[in-house]
Amino acid sequence: MDIRAFKELSFPRKLTYDVLSELFSKRPDETFLRKLCTGGLMAFLGKSCECEEITGKLELTLKGLLYDNAKITKLCGEFEQVFLIPVADTYVPPMASAFMGLDTKAALSGSLHEELTAIYGLYGAKFRNDKEDVFVFHPDHIASLFNFMAFLVEKENYNSKQDASYTFHAVVYGEERFFARFIQSWINGYLSEMRSKVSSDFYKQIAAFTQNYISNENRLLRAVRPEEMPRAAGR
Repeated sequence: MDIRAFKELSFPRKLTYDVLSELFSKRPDETFLRKLCTGGLMAFLGKSCECEEITGKLELTLKGLLYDNAKITKLCGEFEQVFLIPVADTYVPPMASAFMGLDTKAALSGSLHEELTAIYGLYGAKFRNDKEDVFVFHPDHIASLFNFMAFLVEKENYNSKQDASYTFHAVVYGEERFFARFIQSWINGYLSEMRSKVSSDFYKQIAAFTQNYISNENRLLRAVRPEEMPRAAGR
């Protein structure tokens, strides 16, 4: 892929990762659902991610939830049962450590948490929660991983003589490596289990959207990566 064309995707890619991070970490109350319905967000994501059928269904689901307090309450209950409560029958741990294979873990220089914490520190990534968030930060939480990918995408066009590690190619190399090792390596198994456990159309469609996006990202990052891409400092 042409580098210029790749750079033009920075905004929709960062936005998609930001939205995914919130979808897996925020309780789906009326405020959050309304946010997802505003500004043509679903239509934009559908077009930019090439999954308009999925986002079209999701938008219809969202409109059906708004103004129905009983449905929203039920959906919030499902969020807690699936993402927050380990003893729930439908709990699907949103953590890479629960789904990552032994061969992938064995390739790490330390524990998964140690390696991710070191990478976040290397890039100076910050994780901040809103006051009302129920999300508790863990380095390998799916929301943290998506959050960090958004952070890396934002850094693609960063230019500083004081920090040579933020050259475009080095950051994209970091994106491809991080994505392959810490997202692609386990997320399909997680999303498949999630889809089998959830009952709401909302979360089934979120899982379908995520799988579609991960597949597209894999193709994109492989297409843009040069054969000899310089490594970011410290990698």
